[in-house]
Amino acid sequence: MELPVIGVIITLAIILMAAKVFGELFERVFKLPSVMGELSSGILLGYHALGGIPVKLGPISIGQLFSSPITDLTNPTNTVMFSLGQVGAIVLLFYVGLQIDINTVLASGKKSFVIAIAGVLLPFSLGFSSMYLLSDLMPAVPSNLFAMALFVGAILTATSVSVTARLLEDAQKLDSVEGTTILSAAVIDDVLGILILIMVVGLTTQQGFEFCRISGLQTLATCPILKVSAMGTVFLAALVYGGLKLHAKTTAFIKKFKTPGSVTTIAVVSSLIGAYVAEKIGLALIIGAFSTGLFFSKTDVVHTMKERIKPISFILVPVFFSSVGMLIDIGSLLSGIHLAIIITVLAIVGKLLGCGIAAKSLGFSKRQALIIGVGMIPRGEVALIIEAYALIVGIIPIWIFGTVAFMTLVTTFIAPIILSRLFKEEVKK
Repeated sequence: MELPVIGVIITLAIILMAAKVFGELFERVFKLPSVMGELSSGILLGYHALGGIPVKLGPISIGQLFSSPITDLTNPTNTVMFSLGQVGAIVLLFYVGLQIDINTVLASGKKSFVIAIAGVLLPFSLGFSSMYLLSDLMPAVPSNLFAMALFVGAILTATSVSVTARLLEDAQKLDSVEGTTILSAAVIDDVLGILILIMVVGLTTQQGFEFCRISGLQTLATCPILKVSAMGTVFLAALVYGGLKLHAKTTAFIKKFKTPGSVTTIAVVSSLIGAYVAEKIGLALIIGAFSTGLFFSKTDVVHTMKERIKPISFILVPVFFSSVGMLIDIGSLLSGIHLAIIITVLAIVGKLLGCGIAAKSLGFSKRQALIIGVGMIPRGEVALIIEAYALIVGIIPIWIFGTVAFMTLVTTFIAPIILSRLFKEEVKK
């Protein structure tokens, strides 16, 4: 008799190996972050592609990797893979929070803040309004168009810090004026993106798709929009303030543990508890994980924490990005390819004009402003996580998920090509 866990074991092994191979391929051949390869491996292995085809290796019959979409949690294998992917997202956002130096963000100056805000407002406006203006191109106009438009706007605001940092490092421009400005603005973008997500979650709770009218008994405690937004802002602010004020005591507490693996355990447990609390008060898991990472970012053990959490992320994070890829239905994407292309163009234009014009108005040269605008184009981890969350909770349909995932892939692919050419032209001059 075959144990039920056997299917989970072989599926996990195939997902991890495929994610690693594709990640290696994308880094070596296409000079792109491995996350894009992991996402692509998920598209290939998902139920909508090869994952729905029975596999047989000689006398060994593996069967279908996925007999139904990964969001079908009545399937035990799907439940395990989906859950591991969600834990991967928690670990990833916790790690992103650890990497952000709150003091650096606060001291990054007017220029980075203005560029970041411009790079959030214009893409959000374009993403939100496009859902209404382009509704004729949709396979079907959803009943919750307002909520979907909010999430598409939020997705377009994200800038990938890791992708941007990799581009600047390869070009040896990390310490340049443009490089430091781009990185500071990208970090601020991530923080603003989480704040926007908090607001959007508040606006799209099941009880509050319509705006609350605060009158009579409709108070802060009963208005879902204000309630979730207020709790989210307080939750994030409390952990940031606590991290700034209690980092010495937090470090002393962690150092009391002497057994091997203590820092790793505290990091993982804290990220999970933070995610759990956030979900319980009506926020998203990833908001809790990110906020908890920020709390530990000022402690003296943050570098150790990052080193210890990294090996765990090597296993869990690829499962998350692969599971995100599995959500993409190529057929649905192709049926709305015109919309996908338009959204992608808007995503590029939003960052290029928003950040570029802001940079030019702040005294940067035309070339520097163009470099900053292009450097803010690539989307990545945060965008993919917001996309996956919106799909899982039923805010966006599968076809719009494919559309914004397409945008994420293209912006991450095109930015390195343009940026490398701009830097090469700069060297020639």
